Amino acid sequence: PSDAFGRVYAVYGGLFIFLSYLWGWGVDGVRPDRGDCLGSASALAGVMTAMFWPREEGGAEVGKAAAATTTDLVEVHMSPLYDNSGQN
Repeated sequence: PSDAFGRVYAVYGGLFIFLSYLWGWGVDGVRPDRGDCLGSASALAGVMTAMFWPREEGGAEVGKAAAATTTDLVEVHMSPLYDNSGQN
């Protein structure tokens, strides 16, 4: 396991919060209110802080690893939704 697993998991959680509101609005038609927007903005601010905060030992590398791993997680979970091969 990566030394940054907890950080990567927290970043994934923050993105999940934001994307949940976006999904609810776009798919279910439930428009987020002011508190929802503030909460998801706060979660995204936390994501950015966790990913890009300067760290003494390998901080930039850990942030890049967290970003890459989070991108991989999103691609793995979202790829079936965007499969253009016609074999859905």
